[in-house]
Amino acid sequence: MKPLLILLLLSTFHLALFGQQIDYSLPPDFDKTISRNDYKTIADQSVAIVSKKYKVDSVKNGTIIVGNQQAFNLDNLVNKCIAETDHTKWTSIINDHFNALFSSMDQKAGIDLHNYETVKPYLSIRIYPAETVEARGGTASLISRTDLEGTVSMLMLDLPQAFTPVSKTDFETWHKTADETFKAASENIAKQPITK
Repeated sequence: MKPLLILLLLSTFHLALFGQQIDYSLPPDFDKTISRNDYKTIADQSVAIVSKKYKVDSVKNGTIIVGNQQAFNLDNLVNKCIAETDHTKWTSIINDHFNALFSSMDQKAGIDLHNYETVKPYLSIRIYPAETVEARGGTASLISRTDLEGTVSMLMLDLPQAFTPVSKTDFETWHKTADETFKAASENIAKQPITK
């Protein structure tokens, strides 16, 4: 009787995953660095963790989309897992990754995103390949610029556990120009210690 129950639970879990529209196609950046099966393992475990906090709508192009239109890109997590050759440690890596991410999101919720002076110390810049940004939904709702050909410089909040992009909605409440905010972000980066 127990094997039948386990089989039924697994079937239900798989049906739930399929109902969430999970695409296991490898993101373009990872087609030569990770196998499809390993990517599927990471995606499934990530969806299970994110589902505890949010309603997962879909997974596509290496991004988990949740009900409130928030996205969790798996790029950094995949890189962390690839760096660890002992796959038995991946579950711990995945849990730690999302716990840190959720912690940063909670911290972000405690920052008044409409007050430029409270946000300014957290401003930073991350540079991504243009094709990666386009595959993840583009920059229509984010603050970005092109500094190097083929790349996109994104205005980000550098929180203790993770980077998070600045939305145009929040940006517009600051009444600052993009140049001013990118300059402040560059100054913040210049203050960070460099470890050789």
